[in-house]
Amino acid sequence: MAAYPLPVPRLPTRRTKARIDAACTVEGVPLGHRPIGMLYARRRGALRPYHDLVFDRFWRRDLNIDDASAIADALQQAGVDPSAFTEFERGEGRTELARIMDEAHEIGVFGVPSFVAGGELYWGREHLPDIRRILSEPA
Repeated sequence: MAAYPLPVPRLPTRRTKARIDAACTVEGVPLGHRPIGMLYARRRGALRPYHDLVFDRFWRRDLNIDDASAIADALQQAGVDPSAFTEFERGEGRTELARIMDEAHEIGVFGVPSFVAGGELYWGREHLPDIRRILSEPA
């Protein structure tokens, strides 16, 4: 079977943005702590340890990702000093997350998981072999 990217949906701007916003909330509660924790960890060179810890604990239902103090604890367990996390989360982190979400909106991201590789938008895990191939090809 031939591999191909899914076509990028071109929904009206407000509708697409509403879908992205809805995907980033649960029962109206923004999921800002978890992705902002990831941004904070990435800036401090600890993305992988933070990511692995958070996803492991989340899937074991051992981490409340809506609790900023739980995310700060996870940062510390991943080897990151969380002392500036609250300030980052309220200011620069929230701004960076909004920028990332706006960029995703602009290129047509409408769900997760979404990947951009070789200038194409892919949606769904079934495209991972194609994405690996694209990323391993010389530029």
